[in-house]
Amino acid sequence: MGKQIIILAWSVIYGEVMGYVAAALAGFTFDAKMSAIVSGIGGLVLINALLAFVKDPKKAKN
Repeated sequence: MGKQIIILAWSVIYGEVMGYVAAALAGFTFDAKMSAIVSGIGGLVLINALLAFVKDPKKAKN
């Protein structure tokens, strides 16, 4: 559970940075709330994709 929370937190942080840079380059105003929501949803998708593809090494040996 801790790994998933860390992945979600970092995805929101990186999403905020990328949203700020993209808004500055495109000439739009930066919306921190929308950037956090979109990157949080992306983080949840990433967490679920990683859980589906990455197996636990302890269970794989047996």
